[in-house]
Amino acid sequence: MFRQFSLLSSLAVLLSLTASTAAPASDIRLPAPDAATGFQDFRSFEEQCYSGNGSKCYALGHLAYEENKYRSARDYFEKACSQENGQGCWALGILHSEGREGVDGQDLRQAMELFEKSCYLDNSHGCFDLGLIYFTGNSETEQDYQEAKQLFEKSCNLRDGSGCYAAGTIYYRGNGVDPDLRQAKHYYGKSCHLGDLEGCDMFNRLKDSMEG
Repeated sequence: MFRQFSLLSSLAVLLSLTASTAAPASDIRLPAPDAATGFQDFRSFEEQCYSGNGSKCYALGHLAYEENKYRSARDYFEKACSQENGQGCWALGILHSEGREGVDGQDLRQAMELFEKSCYLDNSHGCFDLGLIYFTGNSETEQDYQEAKQLFEKSCNLRDGSGCYAAGTIYYRGNGVDPDLRQAKHYYGKSCHLGDLEGCDMFNRLKDSMEG
């Protein structure tokens, strides 16, 4: 299984990120779809995929990735993305960011374009990963805290606890905005509500300091 980049939602991580670590690479795990199990299920998923069901294409791509069949994964993710499936676009972006077999080496620009399309299609992970790239900057783009803030906030609005945490950290640190502890507390609280333990910790710390 690959680890999901958006699980790296701790203040220590965000404080220590540098441009060299901006690209979502092998630290990513795709969220598991409804898996195709057994030959009959696989055939059914394939039929639905080729009939226009992007979520089934994504599921088949996920299965292929888990089996290290990266060329097949790419093909399924491309088909999912072409059918306007945000998870498929995001997963294809992961392949390009990693430079896995089946794509033409690491291509951060292509990864960013796919994350952008994924975010446009309301995939919270695409918004978060693109925001993280802008938060740190890389060889393809300059650091842009305002863009990162907007992407993290959208990720948060799509109920991604990591996006909420990252938005809170931007307000806590004052990255591209005036430091605003009330806004930071708001986003950390949303992060906590969505199950992010670091968000709970920061929310409680700010709550205690602001009430003390």
